Amino acid sequence: MNCPVCDETAVSVQEDLWDDLYGYPGQFALMQCPNCGHAFLDCVLSPNQLAKLYTSYYPRKTFEMLTTSRIQKKEVDYVRGWTV
Repeated sequence: MNCPVCDETAVSVQEDLWDDLYGYPGQFALMQCPNCGHAFLDCVLSPNQLAKLYTSYYPRKTFEMLTTSRIQKKEVDYVRGWTV
C-alpha cells in the first residue's frame, strides 16, 4: 500500500489491530511510510462503510474528548487484565 501523503511504498509496523474504544469490527494493520514517516491504517472503506462507521460507531451525540488521565486509566485497566 502506498503512503497517501508522498506515494512511497509503506511498510506494516503492526498487524491485527482492532478498535477497542468504539468496537468497530475487523482487524487492521498499522502502516508507516519510510520516506515521510506518516502512519495510517491499511483500511480502504467504501462510502457505505464510512457512513456506517461514523453513524453507528462514532456517534457525535455521545462524543466525549478523552483526557490524558482517562487514557492512562484505560491503559492501566487493560494491563491489570493481563495474566502472567
